[in-house]
Amino acid sequence: MGSIVPFLRNASFQPEELKVMSEAFDSASLFVTNAESLEMLAVRIITIAGNGERDATKLAAAALAGFCSGVHMKP
Repeated sequence: MGSIVPFLRNASFQPEELKVMSEAFDSASLFVTNAESLEMLAVRIITIAGNGERDATKLAAAALAGFCSGVHMKP
């Protein structure tokens, strides 16, 4: 299981929130192929979680929404 923690910078979340965010990152990261895209994905998840979303599936979907057109996606 990957962790979103290396991407947090100055953001602060509770352990359970980090678990949900990492689950979202794991599932969404299956669709991107490079480190730059992974970082962009992580930042989107962190931003969305910072706005209050706490469901891993919704976090992943929202982070990927509108993200696909400019990102190299795995087939």
